[in-house]
Amino acid sequence: MAEELILEGEARGEAKWKAEMVINALRTRFKRVPKDIEKAILAMSDSIALESLHAQAIQSDTLDEFAEGLRQLASPSGRAVRSQVCLSVPH
Repeated sequence: MAEELILEGEARGEAKWKAEMVINALRTRFKRVPKDIEKAILAMSDSIALESLHAQAIQSDTLDEFAEGLRQLASPSGRAVRSQVCLSVPH
């Protein structure tokens, strides 16, 4: 039981760190991150999906392009989060 809690805590910490790396990459690339995108990223717990988002944050030409990739991962049929996320990117 204690070992399971420790592993769960480590997994949460790893996901939070990866989420922060995605947000940092977006800030570096686009100078700003809309709050709804930041919240959606921080709500994710799937490390593999967060790694994919990190690559997308670096490779996307626009925030809209990144937001579309995030929408796909955050859709109910996606593996990253279970709730639908509404994302808007100011123009």
